[in-house]
Amino acid sequence: RTNPGSDDLKAIFAKALKEATYHLEHAEGWVLRLGDGTDVSHTKMQDAADAVWPLLTELCSAAPEVEQRVRTQLADILTAATLTVPTATASTQRGEHTPHLTELLDEMQSLAREHEGATW
Repeated sequence: RTNPGSDDLKAIFAKALKEATYHLEHAEGWVLRLGDGTDVSHTKMQDAADAVWPLLTELCSAAPEVEQRVRTQLADILTAATLTVPTATASTQRGEHTPHLTELLDEMQSLAREHEGATW
């Protein structure tokens, strides 16, 4: 064995790929159900797609070479769900949290702040 721990890394990557595939299939199923569901669910899914589409550039910033593949795969799913593929360009938000995320992070971090030095 030339790389100590390479078997461990292979096992970790195999599990991560399995988990990511599962979550992708699960999310795709819900987009299809909701996008092609009631008028209300369709509208909410379209609004959500329109809101997050511009953020894909930032999401893929660590690996910009995959952005077009991600956009193509998502466009295929949205189309299958009878949703319109958004045309918005990249967001100028770059690293700024929305008020909704800031509130959520504050709540999630409150316990750790109350018990500094605790190990979980």
